[in-house]
Amino acid sequence: MIISFVKIFFIGLIIYLSVGFFIFQYIFIPLKEQIITNQNKVINNNIKLFETLIEKPLLHIEYAKINNLSEEFIVNNGIQELHFKLLEYYVTRENLLNNSSNIKEHDWILGDISIDNKFGEIKKVGDSIYQFIYNDEYNFNTPIKVKFQALNEEKMENSISTVNFKLPEYLITKKVIEDKIKRKLQNIWDLQDQSYEKTFLLPNNQPYASISFSYHQHKIVDRLYSFLEETFKTYTIGFTFIFFLYFI
Repeated sequence: MIISFVKIFFIGLIIYLSVGFFIFQYIFIPLKEQIITNQNKVINNNIKLFETLIEKPLLHIEYAKINNLSEEFIVNNGIQELHFKLLEYYVTRENLLNNSSNIKEHDWILGDISIDNKFGEIKKVGDSIYQFIYNDEYNFNTPIKVKFQALNEEKMENSISTVNFKLPEYLITKKVIEDKIKRKLQNIWDLQDQSYEKTFLLPNNQPYASISFSYHQHKIVDRLYSFLEETFKTYTIGFTFIFFLYFI
């Protein structure tokens, strides 16, 4: 009887492993690839949306808006690090009006623009875009004072704007998967952190800023692990029930 039981056990084990291999190879792996593809589409769409939303605030150096968009992007997309960099320094109509000492509306056309020679000089490079050509002594931690004339249909105003080229900086604690099994599967599935860079261009194709960041893929690992665990748990229970029903 013991020999018969051992024989039945090994037959069941062989069948279990064979069917399990089939499920893994022809069901789990294709679905795994689909899950990864779908999740990558989500993150890619989120990245494109972030690029679209952040492009103008970067050009106009709208610190608060950049910060709000970035914080939401970090939280929702598993961002591990995020860096902004100004490649050239530009002053825009929106920037000047946003920081004007006395003009609060945006229905103005800019006239003459000038800055103190100790900072450098201002050069117009496009519609409502001016390049700040700094001198060797300029300290970028120091805001510049820009004097300008603004005109609308009714009057002309002289104004001064304080322009700061400082961008938000982020210190993000890098997250790692603590579960050893999930961490092992992350390595097997090659779901490591991904890096991304983007350069933003003016209408004349001159670069003005760049962003770089990396993001983890822990959500994909969690989904795949849960799916794998649930699949084989269901399979094991079903196989055991059918096997005992047939052989016992």
